[in-house]
Amino acid sequence: MKRRERQKMIISALRDGLIHGQSDLLAYLNRAGVKVTQATISRDLIEIGAVRGKNESGESTYSLPSIPTSHAAPMILEIRNNDQVMVLKTSPGGAQFLAGQIDREKIKGILGTIAGDDTVFIALEKPGVARKVSETIQSLVGI
Repeated sequence: MKRRERQKMIISALRDGLIHGQSDLLAYLNRAGVKVTQATISRDLIEIGAVRGKNESGESTYSLPSIPTSHAAPMILEIRNNDQVMVLKTSPGGAQFLAGQIDREKIKGILGTIAGDDTVFIALEKPGVARKVSETIQSLVGI
């Protein structure tokens, strides 16, 4: 199973409130037929931005910061560029999550990102890379 597919499973489990610790996540993935190590789980949790905290019942649990319910196609509403900079419009609250994903992927052609609430500003390395960067970002989020 590819990393992105595994991370989508993890996100789903976190949203369902099933994960109280890394051992819970390891068991959940093993039951689904996904064999991973504790180190892989730890990296996945960091990459998807999971945080450890308390749920409504006061139990320790992993959760995701407030992000759109899907980190797939509905997250990006518009992509615009002028061949030097790129601007991505997202669902409200989605920009920081998306910018974090882009930063972690270290996409060739991107100098850096800046995120607001619903807008990601991307500085491109040079003219002529906008199309490839756009395609890579769309592939990253599954559109």
